[in-house]
Amino acid sequence: MRSPRMLVAVVAVALTATIATTPSRAGAEVDTRPAAVAQKADTSERATTSITAKVVKIRPAANKPANLYLTGKVYGAKGDGKVSIQVATACDKAKGTCNFRYYRTTRLNSANNYKGQISAPPTRRSYLWRARIGTATSDIWQTCTKTSAQTCQIPYK
Repeated sequence: MRSPRMLVAVVAVALTATIATTPSRAGAEVDTRPAAVAQKADTSERATTSITAKVVKIRPAANKPANLYLTGKVYGAKGDGKVSIQVATACDKAKGTCNFRYYRTTRLNSANNYKGQISAPPTRRSYLWRARIGTATSDIWQTCTKTSAQTCQIPYK
């Protein structure tokens, strides 16, 4: 599987080098950049990606317990079709930021929607979740286990 890819890459580099070294018409400029780069440079509007997220509770069957899912939609470029679900490891209260780590990968369906199962935190704790595709990230959602009189606490260090 790798050898045909390597062969295609070598042939592409060789063809690019021969095109750049061939003499052109007098006074004409030759663009030696790859076609994708040249085309992207000519477009004035860049494609932006945005991603939405929300936490939902879905009961798979009437006699089964409900599971938590992070669901959402991707707008714009979708890259390779993989959405990474991330969970916060530590939050800094002074800066108001959190460090996130990889939790799970889900795939986009034909409508650019995703759904990935997430876990509920242990008693009296909370988790912060977000989705990421490329460099685009969704809003942060919090799941917590509490009694009715308590509030959810953000996991500060």
